[in-house]
Amino acid sequence: MPDSIYHLYTHLQATGGAEKMLLQLHQGLPLLLNVPSTVVAYNTVEDAEKSLKLKPSEYLPFSLSSIRRMKGQLVLSHHRKTTTLVYLANRILGLNIKLVHVAQNEFTSLKHLSLFPEPIIEI
Repeated sequence: MPDSIYHLYTHLQATGGAEKMLLQLHQGLPLLLNVPSTVVAYNTVEDAEKSLKLKPSEYLPFSLSSIRRMKGQLVLSHHRKTTTLVYLANRILGLNIKLVHVAQNEFTSLKHLSLFPEPIIEI
């Protein structure tokens, strides 16, 4: 069982379906698994607080140091760009991240430039 759960996305806004799904999982999984949950994206902490009503303790800006903090943890990636970046960092740095890609849509463009782990969860 992981010590915490990380949810990855690129730029969070409070309007899209993928963002809503991410936030629902962020709020619900800690209650089910009794572990803390953190959202990781390219937004600043101030943007995350204002637009998504996240506490500073619930959010990390996406960076190599935030990827290193995910070592040995469960990571749910909600965007193929963040999935590919964490997949590569996990393989190169040997971080033993349990990476799951959560797919809200099926995209056929750039599929040969994206790397996906097993499993992929389709919603």
